[in-house]
Amino acid sequence: MATQFLQSLISLSAAFLLCGFSAFAQADYYVGDTIEFSTLGLQDADHAVIAVNSFGDAIVANHTTFAGHSKAVEVNILLSLGPNPSDGFKLIPPKKLGDPTLDIYGYGGDSCLKPDAEAMSDDSFIIVWERRELSNRHPSRLEICRIFTRDAAGNLLPQPTIQTAQFGEGYILDDTSTAGDGGFMPDIAACDSSNPTAVFVVYVHEAMKKVRPATTYRDYEIRCRKMNWNSTSQAPLLGNITTIQSGIAFDNNAGSPYEGGMVLPDAVFDDSGNLVVAYEQYIIAPHFGHSGAAKGTIQVRRYASSPFAEMDALEFTGYADARLERRPMLASSNADSNNRVLLGWVERFSDAAIAHRAHFRSIRFDTGAAGHTPPVTIPWDESFGLEDDLPQVAMSGRTQFLISSRSFPNQISLISSYKNATAQMTTNQVNTGVNYSWRPSVVLYDFNTFTIGFFAFEGADTNAPSLFKTFLRIKKIQ
Repeated sequence: MATQFLQSLISLSAAFLLCGFSAFAQADYYVGDTIEFSTLGLQDADHAVIAVNSFGDAIVANHTTFAGHSKAVEVNILLSLGPNPSDGFKLIPPKKLGDPTLDIYGYGGDSCLKPDAEAMSDDSFIIVWERRELSNRHPSRLEICRIFTRDAAGNLLPQPTIQTAQFGEGYILDDTSTAGDGGFMPDIAACDSSNPTAVFVVYVHEAMKKVRPATTYRDYEIRCRKMNWNSTSQAPLLGNITTIQSGIAFDNNAGSPYEGGMVLPDAVFDDSGNLVVAYEQYIIAPHFGHSGAAKGTIQVRRYASSPFAEMDALEFTGYADARLERRPMLASSNADSNNRVLLGWVERFSDAAIAHRAHFRSIRFDTGAAGHTPPVTIPWDESFGLEDDLPQVAMSGRTQFLISSRSFPNQISLISSYKNATAQMTTNQVNTGVNYSWRPSVVLYDFNTFTIGFFAFEGADTNAPSLFKTFLRIKKIQ
């Protein structure tokens, strides 16, 4: 899952003067620290996603094993205590958002998994997740909730509040679509300050699955639903469910079946308020009339958001057509003075191979109209070999940022590369102090003279290294 990265700091110092208890609260963490989050589950936790609001408050959502194959969705909340890095952050212990023990479907077991998180322009947070019924006798559904860390004046609340249907259950976003083999894989794009309580959620619907002796064929659609959350005490106002893309193939050879998420859309808004969506496709003949070798691509579409109408269509390939191009990630910023969107994805030589390659592109769309300049390849240092996976991109008004997991013989580390308006790309290892750091989710935060990064990621549990926990690293970028 993409986040809508923090756009700019507006009157930051004045806003922080409103923080009610911040001058007296004791900070738990500071810039430069790495936080290992506790969990309400059975020790393990993964699939961390992060969002940060304009005050510097952060939420990290993840899912965790609750019982057997059942998972729960939880959130850790970090409150910013002032406008300077030295003011630090206060940690609120994990809260359960998606509780599988509610047994919503009545078949004896649910599972809540794969959340996405986003900060709205009013500085509240949105989290969306999938709830599925483990015996697969009922369609899955998407649930959503809202979190407040501050009041309307910008003061920190005594405790964050969660606006939801009931404890452990979110408001229903969609219970009519089919999650299928890969799950819904939702992603949230928040509208700008002209519509501060509105978001769009994109997700996939498995329209067809056909199993043949040698190949499994699947067709997917990308669906989108807008919601406007004006009230602080009622459910959001939901727009229509709209299919914005159909006929997406994700096929598998029987000899090397792919498991996990199939089509993972990521979405952002460009500077003109148009929705940009990236997704993967893998097609094997004769699906949709395709002939020849199997082909993997990353697809990018730009849509006018009201009503949805396709403005631009781009296709990206890797080093060989038959390889899987996977997990596209997008980033944009209204504060970067041009209509640029960053794209990152991973190319897998085969599903079982260790060696993977990260790809990054910069796309500049025409402002207010269809059209774009030719995408530019962003250099990425592969000096240590082809061992990169799960790339992520982030943007602020000052900085473009790339990051990927890199596998070494006995270690997985996070490797990053960044540039500002005047500098060349600079590559560094993110020193997390955690074994097997991978699957990063990043938000950038601009101060007046420098940028910090909030890095959510997974890594080895300090007390049980065979299990994974979620972590947060707060680091000065430049």
